[in-house]
Amino acid sequence: MAMGDLGPNWREVWANYAFTARDAVGVGGQIMRADDKQKRREFGEVTYTRLIQRWNTRDAQTNVWLLASIGGVQGNDFAGTKTMVSPGV
Repeated sequence: MAMGDLGPNWREVWANYAFTARDAVGVGGQIMRADDKQKRREFGEVTYTRLIQRWNTRDAQTNVWLLASIGGVQGNDFAGTKTMVSPGV
């Protein structure tokens, strides 16, 4: 799967490979810029996605996903590269 979101202050792209029905790994990148255009961050990441739970009903489906990534972030308001961890549900 590949997807992206492109806007004037936020750009991100990902590519993931599902190796089971519940697990996927991938890579991604984000470029973030403040609305006042003073700060900018770039984040390259390795991602892991896991389906935690799925509920099926007659007319709907609900999914709970674990999303986790780690990578290096660079910005114009600090020196060098820092490690960033981004977990989510």
